[in-house]
Amino acid sequence: MTTRVRRSAAAAVVLTVSIATGVLASPQPPHESTSYVTRALPPAAPVATDFNGRNDDYEPAVAVGGDGTRWVVANIMQTAAVDTTTTPPSSRKGPDSRELELLSGADVWRSTDNGRTFRWLTSLFTTNGTAPGTGGEDSDIAVAPQRNPSTSRYNVYVVSNWVASASVAISTDGGSTWQTMALGGVEPLTDRPYVTADGPCTFYITYHALQAASVAVNRYDACGGASAPATPVPGQPLDPAAGVDATLDAAALVNRIGKPVVDPVSHALYVPMLQCDSTSVTAHEGDATSSSGCGGRGEVVVAVSRDGASTFALKHVAYVADGRVPTWGVSAAVGRHGRLFVSWSDDVHAYVAMSPDGASTWSVPARMDLAQTRAVYPTLAVGPAGDLAAAWYQADATSWPHGDVDANAAPSDATWRFVIATSSDGVHWRPDVLPAVVHAGPVCTYGTACSSDTRALYDNLGLAMGSDGTVTAAYMDDQPGGTIAADHVVYSTSYRVRSAR
Repeated sequence: MTTRVRRSAAAAVVLTVSIATGVLASPQPPHESTSYVTRALPPAAPVATDFNGRNDDYEPAVAVGGDGTRWVVANIMQTAAVDTTTTPPSSRKGPDSRELELLSGADVWRSTDNGRTFRWLTSLFTTNGTAPGTGGEDSDIAVAPQRNPSTSRYNVYVVSNWVASASVAISTDGGSTWQTMALGGVEPLTDRPYVTADGPCTFYITYHALQAASVAVNRYDACGGASAPATPVPGQPLDPAAGVDATLDAAALVNRIGKPVVDPVSHALYVPMLQCDSTSVTAHEGDATSSSGCGGRGEVVVAVSRDGASTFALKHVAYVADGRVPTWGVSAAVGRHGRLFVSWSDDVHAYVAMSPDGASTWSVPARMDLAQTRAVYPTLAVGPAGDLAAAWYQADATSWPHGDVDANAAPSDATWRFVIATSSDGVHWRPDVLPAVVHAGPVCTYGTACSSDTRALYDNLGLAMGSDGTVTAAYMDDQPGGTIAADHVVYSTSYRVRSAR
């Protein structure tokens, strides 16, 4: 489906965000419109007849290579119930025959036409679709910003975790083949891994190490060389070139990470996080066991490494006064001249702050979502030229009860849509509200503490910008059923259209 969105005062007002003051500006003249191709990602080839043309995946991530190829990875849906109608009872349940009770693996899609169409490419971290594999709980994807000197192609990395550890799949030939390996140096009981690429062969894995109650970062070399222990060997774990515990005064899942980013010029690594600003050991323990946020205020922080993840420095960005700390609700991007941007949500609105000096100082946070709305899971991306993009889920809150009602307490008739915004400077944003409703009712942002259908949007969405300025987002949609069982991944790619004045 192709949708043309024209910005107007009634629908998608051009939003000018002043980083210093957070002031909303008046709309620009409506001589520019945006066309969107919006479709459900196609199902995997082995189950193509089961879905009426759509997938059964969740929590997508997006990446784009220097050659314009766009990639999406998402977890194959899992079921928590055993199907007792089969003999013997089976954990597979649902339209996807690969769907297991746990660790179903991850699907990969590829677009070679700048995000207009995607084709299912492969399933990773699964054996034959009938037994749990070594991934599928949480997955992420990254593309090397420089070509592999041995292949002249851009390495593609997919990471996914499982009960005991995490695995990586690497393609050096544009997705034709994949080498899947266990990740050495990863602590047991991992949660929410992210992969970040730097240079032609370096990648970082950042994850929650639950047993150690910490956030950890490991650096790997996918090509061998002086900084790598060895060239990757099929069937053998890939050992890290360096590793560090990047815990920053946090306990258990209180410290929620976002996907780290690398400055392509300075090679500084930035790890955005939301944490509880606990003032005592007792408060820390209470926050660590809380399923809904902090006992006091929350805090947005960035861990900065300038030596390849050997050491980190903690930098304060902003406080979240109401103590709302959504799961994985923070994002980062590096724009022109090394300016660092961080966005987050307090379950009420989406905010952005900018640092001109590598996270040492920060602007006053500015609200990104439109007037009379609620917003969750703002996600940032940057193009090769330094242009920025942002995306989030947004609900019209005009008729909501008065007061600071957040997404988790939204009324049952609340309707959520997806927003894609672009900016050339990180100050003036042009948001487009896509017309389709993707969810109705409350949006729970507390992960596994959520109840069923309130978590239908899950916790992560994907966003990437190509060298041509087009933006591709992948996100959740539970329509038309409106339940978590109806969940599937949708992608939208933008194309700017200028008309004569």
